[in-house]
Amino acid sequence: MMLARETPDLQKLGDLRDERHRRLRRVMSRTERPNNDAQSSKPHHPESSIKPEDLRVYRNWVGRLQDGQRHEKGKVDLVNFAVPYWFSVPLPIQMLGSGYAAWRRAEKKRRRRDEPVFRRTHRDNLQAPKSWPHPQFRALNELAPPSRLALPWIAPSLPWWDLQGPWVAPGANVGKTLIFTRFKAVPPALASLLSFNVEASLMSRK
Repeated sequence: MMLARETPDLQKLGDLRDERHRRLRRVMSRTERPNNDAQSSKPHHPESSIKPEDLRVYRNWVGRLQDGQRHEKGKVDLVNFAVPYWFSVPLPIQMLGSGYAAWRRAEKKRRRRDEPVFRRTHRDNLQAPKSWPHPQFRALNELAPPSRLALPWIAPSLPWWDLQGPWVAPGANVGKTLIFTRFKAVPPALASLLSFNVEASLMSRK
């Protein structure tokens, strides 16, 4: 618009945009634009208070970093990164992986009695904990419970016919969820734990 010789007719452009929207809405079953009949588009963020098991994860995570530094000295004090990793990544000693220097140098051999971990028996028996030891992951479970993630596709925001079955359940038609993070370990950690939640939930119904 800055380079135009003449000021464009904004009213005419708005009318053209609205006319295109009107024509496309009759033939498109999906759109990312909420309408008046759809559920409120206001964001809903459940509370993510810190529980005692969250602090036990943090205490043991710091202890493993400190023990690792005693055996392998480095230029960087890994304890300085304890809070960012713990706050962003559920179960950091299990989910960070070898791509992180903190995980490589942390002590991992000794089992800690009071450390909340996801054990192999939990995985093999499809036993999800009642409450995961991570505040933000618990909040994410409220936003995206297994009943919602188990659906093969999300409900259209402009359906051609009345929805039925699980697509009319409360919370089934809330659209997509975007997650922003600064650590590469977060997406695979969330994907694996959420997927396990869905599988464990479905199997427990049988």
